[in-house]
Amino acid sequence: MDGEGVGSMSYIRIPYGPNRRSLAWRIGITVLPKHRRRGIGAKAHRLLAEQLLTQSDVHRVEADTDPENPPERRALVNAGFVQEGGLKGAQWRNGAWHDRVLFALTRDALG
Repeated sequence: MDGEGVGSMSYIRIPYGPNRRSLAWRIGITVLPKHRRRGIGAKAHRLLAEQLLTQSDVHRVEADTDPENPPERRALVNAGFVQEGGLKGAQWRNGAWHDRVLFALTRDALG
């Protein structure tokens, strides 16, 4: 990899109530195709989640993916995330609404 970028990461806060303690982080990881299948996605998810949980008082980090994306689902599970459920018609893509699968990692799962 020699200093070459392998993808991108993003994160935003999601409110679950009126107070600051009810915020969660929603993260997204994209690994470029030529760098996939090396465990980079799982490692990136875990490292970003750990950083967000240790540098804030937020209790929860979430990620979602397409139900038809088994590699991403495996990466999330390998990073310690737990599948929680589905989000019907949550993403507009290619002219149609698509479902998403929601995963989460909470502070107490870090140990």
